[in-house]
Parts: sequence; structure tokens; C-alpha cells
Amino acid sequence: MKLVNPLTAIFHPPPTPGVLAVFGHLDATVDAIGRLRAAGHTDFTVYSPIPRHEIEDALDQPVSPVRMFTLVGGIAGCAIGAWLTLYMSYDWPIVLGGKPIGSIPPYVVIMFEMTILFGALSTILCAVRRSGAAVAVFAALAALAALAGLACNPDDVVHQIGWFSTMRHQRSIKPYAHPIPPVPGTVPVTGAEPIMSLQTADRLVNPRTRTSESINRGRFVYETYCLVCHGPAGQGDGPISSAAGGPFIGVRSLVNDTIARRTDGYIYAVIVSGQVMGRGLMPIYGDKVRGTDRWDLVNYVRTLQAEAKAARAGGRR
Repeated sequence: MKLVNPLTAIFHPPPTPGVLAVFGHLDATVDAIGRLRAAGHTDFTVYSPIPRHEIEDALDQPVSPVRMFTLVGGIAGCAIGAWLTLYMSYDWPIVLGGKPIGSIPPYVVIMFEMTILFGALSTILCAVRRSGAAVAVFAALAALAALAGLACNPDDVVHQIGWFSTMRHQRSIKPYAHPIPPVPGTVPVTGAEPIMSLQTADRLVNPRTRTSESINRGRFVYETYCLVCHGPAGQGDGPISSAAGGPFIGVRSLVNDTIARRTDGYIYAVIVSGQVMGRGLMPIYGDKVRGTDRWDLVNYVRTLQAEAKAARAGGRR
């Protein structure tokens, strides 16, 4: 029994009945087209070695709407690419070297890619709409396959192959992650940090003078790490604290008399490791706030305490 090759119908279709004619002159070709159209024939194709507007005028074929779909899709993709990049930049601004937040030149790549993507998708949709049910079914199956591919986790599929890992799995330090611990027995060139405890914290001496430079730096560090819990004035009313309707309870005020009577060393130790100092719910910030930034932060907290004390004294008057 002879098996039927399913690809035969695609690559070797059956002959199509019709008439084939070859003309050596343009006038004869245009005249033949006119006679065929006058006789009611519309389904025919004309091949020419060079484009001739006379043949196009004789055929009088309607302009395909596919090109308009492609144009509209391309313009929409370019606009969406510009909006997407600019919106993300201004929604999460990152200032680097004084560069503008929204910079058009680097976004041209995204805009170009979105133009090609939306233009191609619009072309396919228009072609499917003008073709038939078979092509529509094929396009739907292709779309389902694409969605299934996008739904897969890259770490579970592509990136398991070493050549395509693209450095997703590496020993880099992620934001807010603990760095790799030092080798036991080694001491940094800047000297080992003092061991924090309730007994030794009060012995630490603040080496940073409370200058405007130190306070401004401490304010920057405070707004980066502390404001979200303790609030802009240090009263424990940050956006995520329960005092402001947030989910976290027990956020202490930094400007009450109890904290104001504490030493600079105590506040320094709480910054390094609040859990060691008895603040079990406070995250560890010693791996994020380093060096003199810790003492600058202490100086800024002292400034907040002085402002709160002055405000209370003015209120009593």
C-alpha cells in the first residue's frame, strides 16, 4: 500500500485550470486585460519584468488595506514604546550623574522594537481577517503556542541550559541582600568593627562633628532607610507604620525624651543591629549603612530631637 505524503499537497499542489498568455508588447498586454475585464473576468495575474503604471491602471485593482493596518500598528507601537519607557522612568526615577530622568535617545531602541512588533501584529491580523477560516485557526493556534511559551518560567526552561543562562544565576549581591561573609580570622584594612551589645554601646564616642555637611548627609541616609517607618519628623508615623495606617506596629518615636537621653553610641548600635540592642522587630541596617554614614545619621536624629524639643517648648508657651 502506498502511503500518501501529507506535504505533497503543500509543495506540489494540483494544477490550476486556466489560460496562460505571453505578450511581447505593452499595448497588447493592456488591450488583452481590457478585453478580459469587459468579458467579466477578474481572477487573473499579470507578471511584468518592470513596474508599468499602464498595467496597474488597466487592472484597476483596489488598494489593499493591509498597508494601512501596518502603518497604524507601527505608529501605535512607537507611541506605546515612548509612553512605556518614559512612564517607567518617571514612576521610579533613578538619578545617575546628573542625567535626565527621561532621555529619548536610549529609548529609541525600545520605540523601534515596539514599532516593528505592533506593525507586524497588525499586518498579520489584517491578513487573517481577509483570508479565511483556515488561516484564522492557524493564527489562533500560533497565538496559543506563543502564550504558552510566555507563561513558562525561563528559569525552568531556557535558562537551565548553560549557554542560555545569561548570568541569571551568579554570586552577585542583590539589593538589600547580605553580602558574602568575610573569611574567618581576617580583619579589614579599615579595622574590625566594634562588637555591639547593650553593655558596650554607650562607650562609643561620636567622631563626627555636627556640621551642616554631616547633617545633610544624615538626612539623605534617613530619608533612604528610616523615613518609611519613623516618618519625616522621627515620630514613628512613617507610611508603613500602624500610626499612619500601615501594617507594622511598634514603630518607636525617635524624638521622645527616652531616646533623647540615650547616648550617641546607643543610637549607633541600634543602626548597626537593632536586634542585638533589644529591638527585635527592627531590621539590620549595618550591611546597608556603612562607615561615617552611621554617625551622620546619628547627628541627624539629634537634629530631629532638638527640633521636636523646641516645638514642645513653644507649645507650652
